[in-house]
Amino acid sequence: LFFEGAKEFSHILVLAETIKPESTYKEIQEYICNLKSKEIDMELFENAKKKLLGEMIIKSEDPNNSYRRIIDSIVNESDLYYNIEVLKNATIEDLKDVLNMLKEDNFVCSIVK
Repeated sequence: LFFEGAKEFSHILVLAETIKPESTYKEIQEYICNLKSKEIDMELFENAKKKLLGEMIIKSEDPNNSYRRIIDSIVNESDLYYNIEVLKNATIEDLKDVLNMLKEDNFVCSIVK
């Protein structure tokens, strides 16, 4: 799962390898729609945040990622550590807001063979 967002443009990529792309696409759609109506488990949410923070910190130590992030922050005039701070401060309400922005009619399935 990959997310990239800005005021002008954002997207979420869900990547999967399957021999049944249409049914996998349908299952992913249903899963996302179900998430919107379910209560989010606080412990699971906090553990996911910690996992993502750890991954971000480990990736930041890779020189190739560091150079890309530095260039990106210079070009976009943004804080190099902004994403880490956003994730640290993310709440369940923030997650619900993002989930509610996902509209089924905007879902796209691309099949690469």
